[in-house]
Amino acid sequence: MKRKSFSALLSASAIMLVLPLACCKRMGIETETIKEERTIKLSDDRSESMNIGFDLEIPTGGIKDSALENVRKCQIGILFGDGCDCTVDSDADIKDMIDQHITRLAAEYRRESAEMLETLEDTDSELGCLNREFFYTARFGEPFRGMQSCVTEAYSYTGGAHGSTVRTGLCFSLTDGRRVLENDLFKPGYKETLDKLLRARLESKAKSEGFADSIFNKDIESNGNFYITPDGVNYIYGQYEIGPYSLGIIELDLSWDELEPILAR
Repeated sequence: MKRKSFSALLSASAIMLVLPLACCKRMGIETETIKEERTIKLSDDRSESMNIGFDLEIPTGGIKDSALENVRKCQIGILFGDGCDCTVDSDADIKDMIDQHITRLAAEYRRESAEMLETLEDTDSELGCLNREFFYTARFGEPFRGMQSCVTEAYSYTGGAHGSTVRTGLCFSLTDGRRVLENDLFKPGYKETLDKLLRARLESKAKSEGFADSIFNKDIESNGNFYITPDGVNYIYGQYEIGPYSLGIIELDLSWDELEPILAR
């Protein structure tokens, strides 16, 4: 199943749409939003295509420059690289990064499609298995307790019954811009208590939302994939991490009050 809300926005021909930057100011990290959509045709003589979209809130100010550099590097690494520790240029223009990413995806798309066409007998009609979709988002939340979070999503459809979405929570220190990890947020020895809280929250959520029978992993553990809000800490569990694809991504929210005994800050 394709991401209909995204594909409906795109035309059938190769286009590029860059929407005006919208600035978002708040106490903490200031951001701008970049939106871009493109359709890349497989070839001039075929109707299949690859749709790519970006809706990214990127950091532009509000904290000292060295901290901002760390936030940018981590976000760019998650979106386009191999994580926060990848070696990317934090000063790189985000539009250039998008262009490079699209060029790389387009090359892979055409190469893989050419290989697939060589194995098929009927290649005259349109082949749905050769259509592709990619969509990337990034959103910053409100600052709280000297921290601020960004949640990124990467959706991909590369054939088959449905697409796949990866959601990543990033929490940053507003002092130095470095990513706040579990070991930074919680006291030593926190894990047993945190895991109990997450399992209890999963049980109550599954019961209230009617998916208790679909869970195949009730003994969940903290996975380091979280973001903070003024209300507490939200943990993100990806597709298949707790239950079948039909359950989608599951978020478990824990309030600051119940986390207070194990908080380090």
